Amino acid sequence: MASVRKAIEHGLTEKEALRALTWAPAMMAKSTDVLGSLETGKIANFIITNGNVFEEKTKIYHNWVNGKPFVFKDLDQPDLAGAYNFAVGDMVQKLEVTESGDAFEMNIVVDDTVKTKVTNKINGDRITLPSSPRGRNRPPASAAPSKQRKWAALDKRATAIG
Repeated sequence: MASVRKAIEHGLTEKEALRALTWAPAMMAKSTDVLGSLETGKIANFIITNGNVFEEKTKIYHNWVNGKPFVFKDLDQPDLAGAYNFAVGDMVQKLEVTESGDAFEMNIVVDDTVKTKVTNKINGDRITLPSSPRGRNRPPASAAPSKQRKWAALDKRATAIG
């Protein structure tokens, strides 16, 4: 795709580029009756992406070959990337969420400069972030690991910032 992007930078339209990748090979193979476009009765070969197929950072979610899907990312998985207000008690902080492959990287941001990476677990429409309790209610160091952690949950429907 790098050479296709370069051709687009030098004046090839995206429509011409798409035709060069789909219809032109079907014509060369004398197979336009079954390939080259998405139409009833033709072999369904196509991709589903998260953006413009010609942009460098675009990711492929599905690759359909002969009508059979090869799934790289579930389309039902929520798109959580963005900035959120994260509230625990009276304290409100900013939570930045970025997609990293099939997972999400999350950072709590304090004063727009200090970022603290937090582990996360996504289950349905819930994001769970582990936190260690502080203060007098903190379990002793000898306590079992499962008792040393509390879990704070953030509903994915949190209000995005900006």
